[in-house]
Amino acid sequence: KEISRQEIVTLIYNYLKTKGETEGIENELSFTDKDDISDWAADAVKFASQKGYVNGKDNNIFDPKGNTKRAELAQILYNMFK
Repeated sequence: KEISRQEIVTLIYNYLKTKGETEGIENELSFTDKDDISDWAADAVKFASQKGYVNGKDNNIFDPKGNTKRAELAQILYNMFK
């Protein structure tokens, strides 16, 4: 099964939450398609974008329901551990 961009970010966010590493989400989402991000994923997307783990695509969209490509996941993990 494929996993969406908002699902992968939420998965990572929930893992980090168990480690107490998700405090300090303050900014609003700035993506032009922020209304397409599911309510259950909004904090995870905010957190991941504020931490620099994930970036938007062209035209500042997040593409929350788009499938996560292997290269995107690799980049997210790289950004987390650098």
